[in-house]
Amino acid sequence: MNRLPSSELPQWAQALWVGYVDLDAGGEDESALDDAERARAQRFAFDELRRRFRQSHAFLRRALGEVLGVAPATLRFTTGEAGRPYLTGGGPDFNLSHSGRWAAVAISPRGRVGIDVEVVRPLSDLWGVARSVFTAAECEVLAPLAEPERVAPFFRGWTRKEALLKASGLGITHHLMETEVTLGGAAEVLRVPEVMRRSTWRLAALPRPDGTEAALALETSG
Repeated sequence: MNRLPSSELPQWAQALWVGYVDLDAGGEDESALDDAERARAQRFAFDELRRRFRQSHAFLRRALGEVLGVAPATLRFTTGEAGRPYLTGGGPDFNLSHSGRWAAVAISPRGRVGIDVEVVRPLSDLWGVARSVFTAAECEVLAPLAEPERVAPFFRGWTRKEALLKASGLGITHHLMETEVTLGGAAEVLRVPEVMRRSTWRLAALPRPDGTEAALALETSG
């Protein structure tokens, strides 16, 4: 699975490059990676995690190379605040997410973009985690549900919040409780941190590989 057809995206996202790759398929060209990416991969303790990291970054390079019409190996990256990467010298905004065997990439010709994909799985203390990352209103959606029924809405909410905060460049460490989204089928932004309110933010649940949840966020105006 690679680029999603524009028909599968909301109208406001149809100019974006959005796609997935199966990191266990081994189809990406790792020779395009630079020394920094290879060094980061080596920090992982297990071969599987190192390989998936390399494949995800090779996929990002391939997607950016396709959009820009350049060889993936020629791309250079600069790290901004909160560790968010940008193309050195300027270019389209982009975002990468990976979870388990899947990676997702979004590339935007205008406006900051964020994407998140997560493998849906039981958590040993899902309710405890939810209360530490979700607002009171979001927790009210989960509270009446039995533990197994909380898993899907939890990951819907998590991917939406993370996509928004990744798009903003703020990172998720300090702003999860200032960000509020819907946990149901329709993805909506209910509240964002004050520093994000100078822009308009769009949010969508994405078509996704089986067993995952995924969300896309875009800054659409100043």
